[in-house]
Amino acid sequence: MRPQWAFERLCQYVEYRAELRGIDVEPVAPENTSRRCSTCWFTHPITATARTSSV
Repeated sequence: MRPQWAFERLCQYVEYRAELRGIDVEPVAPENTSRRCSTCWFTHPITATARTSSV
């Protein structure tokens, strides 16, 4: 149960710090986040780690 508590605490801290700076925080579903480009939203067929480690 401890890792879940730590993650929730981290989320609270990020939200708190963002609010101090006037930044909106929007939670997203974790599905495909390591494969999806945050700029164009293209979902790569393999993870970013796999793409960079095969070089």
